[in-house]
Amino acid sequence: AQVNPHFLYNTLETINWLAYDMAGGENPVSAALVNLAGFFRNTLSFSGYLITVDEEIRYTKDYIKILHLRYADLFSVKWDIDDAILPCKVIKTCLQPIIENAVYHGFKPKGGNRLLTVTGKLSDNNIVFTLSDDGAGMSPEEVSSLNKSLNTNVYTNISPHIGLANVNKRIKIIFGENYGLSVKSSEGCGTDVRITIPASQ
Repeated sequence: AQVNPHFLYNTLETINWLAYDMAGGENPVSAALVNLAGFFRNTLSFSGYLITVDEEIRYTKDYIKILHLRYADLFSVKWDIDDAILPCKVIKTCLQPIIENAVYHGFKPKGGNRLLTVTGKLSDNNIVFTLSDDGAGMSPEEVSSLNKSLNTNVYTNISPHIGLANVNKRIKIIFGENYGLSVKSSEGCGTDVRITIPASQ
């Protein structure tokens, strides 16, 4: 965040055109730079804490394309998003840390070609995202400890699950204590992370 965003975008754009020119057209390096620029445009922009669900999903897909450069054979993603929630507001960068967590702590230890399913639905005037993976999962003790930490006072709690804790903390600070994350998991079978926020435009 200390880097001037315009400098970063312009540099990535210059490298993109160099790669395009050297390859004589579209190429994987150029595509990766476009995805990286799109992801950073979201994370480093100063347009506020909230963006639309549609924007969040678009930027998250940029991040997944970057991950696939290294882990293309490790996992695939299935999206099931209700069109009704696309204009609604969500905190910026709320899906990416959970996906990163699934890849590094769920898929890599288990190996094989894993599946991450991302659903987003309206439920009782709330938006509910569920990110379900078929990775390594967690023990009942780990799940209990994690959920307890996510429900502890966000201003004093320090969690070892930094990515999840950060998303949860930002949701609770912006939307209130009734919202945030919860986790279900079965060791060896996978993990479900549920995000609940109010539906607002």
